[in-house]
Amino acid sequence: HPGKMGTVLHEDEPKQLNVSADVQNGFSDDYHTFVTFTVENKTGQIVRIKSADLIFEDPAAKQVSVLVGNDLVSWADAFEEGAKKRERNRKLAQGALMLGGALLGVAGSATDNTTLKLLGATSGLAGAGWSIGTSITKGVRDAHNPAKVPENHVYAPFSVPAGLFLRKWAVVQKPMDQNLKKVRLNLAFDDDTESHYEIALD
Repeated sequence: HPGKMGTVLHEDEPKQLNVSADVQNGFSDDYHTFVTFTVENKTGQIVRIKSADLIFEDPAAKQVSVLVGNDLVSWADAFEEGAKKRERNRKLAQGALMLGGALLGVAGSATDNTTLKLLGATSGLAGAGWSIGTSITKGVRDAHNPAKVPENHVYAPFSVPAGLFLRKWAVVQKPMDQNLKKVRLNLAFDDDTESHYEIALD
């Protein structure tokens, strides 16, 4: 588990999940915090999560928001342009943008109802294991009805296989002078139970 482990605040029934969060400074700036979440299933049964919610209780929480939909695409587009500029200015190799994980890119497909898919790292990677691709496909910009969140976003429904773990992520917009101290991750399961976790971010 990279980052810091979460503590259970509430469980309708024990789920035997370990969760952690890790701020990715390489993808964060004064206004955005990129956070990866690791959800580990300690049971012998698959755990199905139908929804997740992030709650911030910092003083400026009312000004904090998780980017979704077109706002998320715009952030990814701007990050790509900034990465290109940094690469030119510093003469970085193409691989220098990598954090050591699978490619994280935005893609759209007309054969998939023009929904967006943000491809994340595989569950088996050690450490943070995330990277931002250097291109966003034309399919994203042409998508007329993008999904609210990509499939590896923490807000998208997901299942954690028995005895394994998955990594999810989110981009949080915040005031420039506000550092996010902690987050509450609320998970709702397919059996209509919930578990709430508090995780430190600093």
